[in-house]
Amino acid sequence: MDNLWQCNVCGFYQEGGNTCQSCGAAKPLSKAKSPEPYRKPISPPIEKLFLTNKQDAKFLVGKDQRPASLRNTGLGCLLPFLSIFVIAGLFFLGWSVIQLKNHLELNNDGIVTQGRMIDHRIYEDSEGDSYYITYSFVANDQTYSQEQSVSSDLYNRFEAGAPLDIRYLPGNPGKSRIEGEGASPWIPLGFSMCWLSFVMLFLWGAVHQADRNDLLVKKGTLVEGQVVSASSYEDSDNGYSIKLKYSYVSPRDGQTVVRMYDFAARDHKREPLPPQGTPVIILYHSDKHHQVL
Repeated sequence: MDNLWQCNVCGFYQEGGNTCQSCGAAKPLSKAKSPEPYRKPISPPIEKLFLTNKQDAKFLVGKDQRPASLRNTGLGCLLPFLSIFVIAGLFFLGWSVIQLKNHLELNNDGIVTQGRMIDHRIYEDSEGDSYYITYSFVANDQTYSQEQSVSSDLYNRFEAGAPLDIRYLPGNPGKSRIEGEGASPWIPLGFSMCWLSFVMLFLWGAVHQADRNDLLVKKGTLVEGQVVSASSYEDSDNGYSIKLKYSYVSPRDGQTVVRMYDFAARDHKREPLPPQGTPVIILYHSDKHHQVL
């Protein structure tokens, strides 16, 4: 952080370089005087701090009212995106309920008559073939026909014109099925409920985290800590991350607290890891709710 400087034009903080990465202005000849922070001043010079997000320097000197690492910028895009999955889940749930209702009505009130197979087809797909039979039957002096997905065993047992047992509703013959066939409606119903539960849980988690971030920004205080150890690793996508072990004295009970923080650190990839004892700043609300800046 020894080369950290602030642009006189836009206030952007960056490390090294002679032009501002934000607006392109030239680096000032002398370091701009930092404005008074709106929170309790921190004793380590900001140039000596290890910041997990370098843009948080603006927050620490009072140029920004919210740390960059706690901005809920993704929530506005996430809510419309997740709403699509919620709507799809509700639609599928409604369809599943209708299928279950028809299934139970046929089981409880349906009667069986003899019909005939009039056509058949196979839908070929990379994930497996699907088999369909079209049948007809007579009810209330009227002929009804319907196509139904069936098992391969049933499909191979019958030829066109072969008799089939058909279960239908006397009051509504349009609702019918081949006796003993038909997928269980409980499977799509269970899937749709699991789908909605997962999406709603994910949505709740995103909103809950945003609320926690807001609480930390509004009620949090700055606490000084230090690096205990640090290690880095790269994932399969060449992403660079740091595992930071840090400690601080809890404002609640005066005990030393040691925690781990694993974060994406692309801006630190070409820099040495912070040695033990390097000062850090923590935005603190409780020992279970704080953020290393």
